[in-house]
Amino acid sequence: PGDVVQVFIQRDKKDYSTARVLQLISASDLRVEPFCSHFGDCGGCKWQFLAYEQQLTYKQNIVDEAFRRIGKLEYPEPAPILGAETPTFYRNKMDYTFSSKRWITQAEVDGGEELDSRHGLGFHIRGHYDKIVDIHKCYLQPDFGNEIRNAVREYALANDLTFYSISEHTGMLRNLIIRNTGLDEWMVILSMGEDLPERVGLLDMLVEKFPKITSLHYVVNEKKNETLYDQNIICYNGRGHIFEE
Repeated sequence: PGDVVQVFIQRDKKDYSTARVLQLISASDLRVEPFCSHFGDCGGCKWQFLAYEQQLTYKQNIVDEAFRRIGKLEYPEPAPILGAETPTFYRNKMDYTFSSKRWITQAEVDGGEELDSRHGLGFHIRGHYDKIVDIHKCYLQPDFGNEIRNAVREYALANDLTFYSISEHTGMLRNLIIRNTGLDEWMVILSMGEDLPERVGLLDMLVEKFPKITSLHYVVNEKKNETLYDQNIICYNGRGHIFEE
């Protein structure tokens, strides 16, 4: 609220329109600088341009409007949202996707530099199942998760391991799932589209470089979807589970 922008209308409905911003002409006093370099490309976080206290206010307004304006319901004034102790490094599970044709950001296009690789490991762009942003530092999970993800990417690129093609359903490396608990226990699951002997070197690297990993697993998923509940997940090193308190 308070921004003056030039927008491109994408959908024009009877009661509302949706648009994307082409140019920020003048910024609202409420706007803050996003702390993540991937903000705007990644689909993981959407409100970093607002201070956290303002985020809570406007999120509460959305809920209130859903009941009063859309639902036509009257109810007592709700208590304020209980905010998180910290808006960063709070999650205990991340699910990253490998891609043989990662998303090229506008900054990379504008920079005009030749790209070394189109391989990426990161998050889907919002609304696009086949477009992956290559993530180097994420503020959602404790920072040890960043170390694991970046080490996996570096090893894979250095050893010419194939990244998965979502459109062609080919490639070795498919998903990387990282879980952690309040007891600082960590579980890593490597999901692969095909079972190749090269997986041993990657898994051994994780064992040697990150002894803090409590539970290391791999799974071969040859289905076209990413769900693993019906797959045989194999414990490669450590305990087969992690504890939470």
